[in-house]
Parts: sequence; structure tokens; C-alpha cells
Amino acid sequence: MKRYHKFLINSIIMTVAVIGVAGAIYYIISRHHYRFDLTQANKFSLSLQTIKTLRGLDRDVEITAFFSDVDPFKETAKDMLEEYSYRSGKIKYRFVDPEKNPGEAKKYGVKGLRAVVFQSEGSRKDVQESEMMSYTMYNPYEQRPPEFKGEEAFTNAIVAVTQRERRLVCFIEGHGERRITDIEREGFSEVRDALDKENYNIQSVELIKEHQLPASCYVLIIAAPEKPLFEKEIQEIDRFLEGGGKAVVMSDPVTTPGLEKLLDRWGVSVGDDVVVDRGSMFFFGPLTPIPRYGVHTITEELEKQNVGTIFPGVRTVSEKKGGVRKGVEVSVLLRSSEESWAEKNLEDPSVKYDEGEDIKGPVTMAVAVSVEKKGGETRLVVVGDSDFVSNSAINEGANRDLFLNMVNWIAGEEKKISIRPRSVEEEKVMLSGAQAQRIFYITVLILPAAVLIFGGGIWMRRRNR
Repeated sequence: MKRYHKFLINSIIMTVAVIGVAGAIYYIISRHHYRFDLTQANKFSLSLQTIKTLRGLDRDVEITAFFSDVDPFKETAKDMLEEYSYRSGKIKYRFVDPEKNPGEAKKYGVKGLRAVVFQSEGSRKDVQESEMMSYTMYNPYEQRPPEFKGEEAFTNAIVAVTQRERRLVCFIEGHGERRITDIEREGFSEVRDALDKENYNIQSVELIKEHQLPASCYVLIIAAPEKPLFEKEIQEIDRFLEGGGKAVVMSDPVTTPGLEKLLDRWGVSVGDDVVVDRGSMFFFGPLTPIPRYGVHTITEELEKQNVGTIFPGVRTVSEKKGGVRKGVEVSVLLRSSEESWAEKNLEDPSVKYDEGEDIKGPVTMAVAVSVEKKGGETRLVVVGDSDFVSNSAINEGANRDLFLNMVNWIAGEEKKISIRPRSVEEEKVMLSGAQAQRIFYITVLILPAAVLIFGGGIWMRRRNR
């Protein structure tokens, strides 16, 4: 056989082999495809909460996104919904330009150029522009682009159209508690909005007037009363818990809300002290500890992701000394570091550890209680602070996630326990006039001129040989 024919046969064999390998790789990838997010801030990666929600879907969700074709955030929303669809076959989406298709926008009752409609088995939830975008107040010295917070809004909308029940969360009022209507720094309006997004109904209750909790109340929240509750109110709360009720109790330092006897029955003691932590603290100082997490469903994901929470003033909360009654299980949620103590002398401005008087750390700052009852499982979370979810602090660290995880565990909604989506800020490069001028000279003049000179030199050298 001639050398030419051998070369031809080898070439054909190699070509067929390469095509075969490429075909095999394509076949495998087409059936087992993976997506990778290589951006610096993982801007195309979904949060744990979204992934858990999508994996748990048991019915189809149709999404119609109304964005103008020239909207700079359309591609961001499209990439996000593509990721939703990739994670769950139950998600179907399409985009409509309301300017080019005003009839369809009218059919859906959509006004404006940005809106997303979620539908599932007759349920519908609209996400408006105000829910998807976050605009920073104007600052003449800082030009910041708007943030796209669509993931949080989209995931909450999916939960809203697929969850069959919105459970009622009741807030006790009438004793100086944090109020869910208060928009000031110390208020709880952010808590109300956060629970609403988690698909809960929210209602305030004045037991002193209404004498009993609503029959539909599923979770009770006592948010740091400043004055003692009446005995009749405590009896009603105890009756609620005995019947398999769920509650979150927050008690700030220095206050005496009269809950000690009630909590004692459920295996919990609240200290008349304040936690000082020099080993794990926020910038404000040792009276603002960053607690360590205990082993519990509520804190599991926070511990895994290594995200901290901040408590601006907290008292100790611990398991009752001498043990608890049969069937009561008390778990530690938050504790301080080894370089901490529980300060008993609250009037001493020196803030120092006094041997024999103060309690040496680590000390406990929050516990979770579970009791199996005939009427259902009683669940109780007790925290030695309420400031951590006030309007001024709820967005610090993972404070919002911790509180919502507490409520979701209380309500038996473990699938919602997670770390929630973050906003995606559109990335822009801000250049000064001098910087823009330098880039122009380098890219438009210097680099092309260098290529021409270098190429011309090589051409001249070869020509003269």
C-alpha cells in the first residue's frame, strides 16, 4: 500500500474517532447538563431558600414576565427565570414586551413596563416593579445604580400560588411591646413585612381586651413587653401552649414582663442580667455580642454558611436549673464565647467581671423547646433580646434569616428554613474624564498603532531577505 493511501486511511480513522468522541460527549451533556456561575459575586446562583422551594414543588407554575425589550434588567430577570426553570421542571416562563403587545398586557391587567405574573391552579400573584427593584435615595456624591431583588420577590410569589394555607401569626400588644405598625427604628414593621413575604397572615391581639387568642392563631409572638402581663393573660397563653400551640417569646434586658412563671413551666429560665462578650462582639462593643450557634434545625444553615447575627443588648436564657418536666426537650440556639460573662450589676458603668457575682461564660442567649402533646406538638422559642429584629437591626448580618427560621420551625414549616435571597446590584464602571481619556488613547490609538508598526517591521524584514 502506498504511503499516500496509508496517510488517507489514518486521517479518516482519526476524523471518525474525533467525531465519535465529540458525539458521545454531546450526548452525555445533553442529558446530564450542568450550569456553572463563575461571576465574582455568584450573581446567577440561587439562594438555598429558592432551591428548596423549587425542589418541593408539586404543581406547575406559569410565569409571564412583562419587560420592555430595551429594559436593561430584562436579561437579568431572564437569566434568573432560566435558572428557576433549570432547577425545576414545574416552572414555565415567557417574556412579553408590553409596548409591542399592549393587548396582552391589558388581558393580564398589567400596568407599567415591569411586572411578573405567577399562576398555578387558579391562584395568581403579581410582582410589581417596586417589589423587584430597590432604589437608593439620591446622594449627589454617590451615584449608585438600582438593585434587582427579583429572586426574593419571585420565590415568595411561587410560595404564595402553590401553598394552600396562610397561617396566622398573632402579636401580643398592650404592655409596651414592639408594634408591627411602628415604622420607627425601634418598631417591628420590617418584621411584619418579612412574615408577609413568607406567606403568613399577621394580626395584633390585645388579650386584655379580647380575653382570648383567635381560634385561627397558629403562632403567637410576644415581642418584649415592658410592663407585666396580667395573670389572666398568662393563663390564656399557657392554655394555648398546652393545646399544642407555638410561640416565640422575646424579653429584653432590664425589663420584668412577668413571664418567668410561665416560662418556668416549660423548662426555661430568663436571667436578670446582660451578656458581655469580649471574645465575639460587633464594632459597638462587648454589649453587642455575635453569638455562636447551637446544634438545631433553626441554626443549621446559618452555621454551615458561616453567617453571623448581631444582638444589641441581650440577657441570658437557659434551661431551667434542676431539670425540666417529663417530655420537655430544651435545645440551645445561641451561646456566647468563652471570653464572656452575664453581668448581674446592671447599674455598674465599669462593665467588668465580678467573681462570685456574675456568671462566667459561655452563657446561653436563646433556646428552643419542643413537647409532644395530645393536641399536637408544642413548640416554643425564647430569646433574650428583641432589638435584633427591630427596624434598625433586622437587616444586619443574618438577623432576618434567624428570626424567620425561628418562626418557620415553630410553625412546622421546616422546608422554609434557609438563608434568603440577596439583592443583585447592576454592575457599572464609573470612570472619571481622565480615566476615560486614557482608555481611549490606549485602545483606539496606541494599541492599533503598535500592531501596525510591529506587523510592518516583520513585513519589511521578510521582503528584504
